[in-house]
Amino acid sequence: MLTLRKNLIILFVFLLIGQLSPCIGADLNQGIKMGDELYAKYLNGDYPSLKKALDVYKKIADAFPNSYEANWKAAMACREYAEDAKKQGVPNWKKICKIYGKMGMKYAERAIKLNNKGVEGYFYYGLCVGSYSDGVSILTALREGLKGKTQRAFETAYKINKRFLDGTPIVALGRFWEVLPWFAGRDKKKALKLYEEAYKIMPEDSRYRPELLYYLGNLLVSMKKDRQRGIKLLEMAVSSKDKYFSAQAEKALEKYKK
Repeated sequence: MLTLRKNLIILFVFLLIGQLSPCIGADLNQGIKMGDELYAKYLNGDYPSLKKALDVYKKIADAFPNSYEANWKAAMACREYAEDAKKQGVPNWKKICKIYGKMGMKYAERAIKLNNKGVEGYFYYGLCVGSYSDGVSILTALREGLKGKTQRAFETAYKINKRFLDGTPIVALGRFWEVLPWFAGRDKKKALKLYEEAYKIMPEDSRYRPELLYYLGNLLVSMKKDRQRGIKLLEMAVSSKDKYFSAQAEKALEKYKK
């Protein structure tokens, strides 16, 4: 009876996005595969596929709450949807960040409970807190006691597999230390050290490289550590295909070249 209920839920998901498979025997693996295919389309530039992938991952995670993969992928999609809304500057992006950041935290926490040795749960928990903070403000997140949880999540992800997704756990931990308010323990020296570590291991063709170039270049100049190198890294970010971080780097250059 329970299996039948789960299969019906998955079939509902397929109907919801208009891609019902002719195969009646839908299961966990089929659901995740469909979510993965939609997410891959999003990564290749088909932005509407992100929301479809998110809907699939959420439904699958809810239907199979004991699936580690379904839960961390639901958290991943929540984070990506919130982050994309912020980058696109949609009118209600803060509300989206608040809602989906919080939702992603729930799925990530469930993933951590299911597998405390996996990097994904911790990594996406920290990122989802970041999205939630974008929506409600860092000060609100601090008042809710999320600093310690976020720090532990990113530090644990770093320890488990800092090379995950081209070294993004290193970048995330560095960003955590950089954006904290001064009274909460901001440590730009620690952030710079982490960015430099990520710079050494992240492939030059990584889709996450422009973000790192912007963070590292901006910090090198603002901290007066190496202005010439920092400007060069920012110029590289401007020349990248990442529209958001290209624009951010261009704004930074305009400020520093005045």
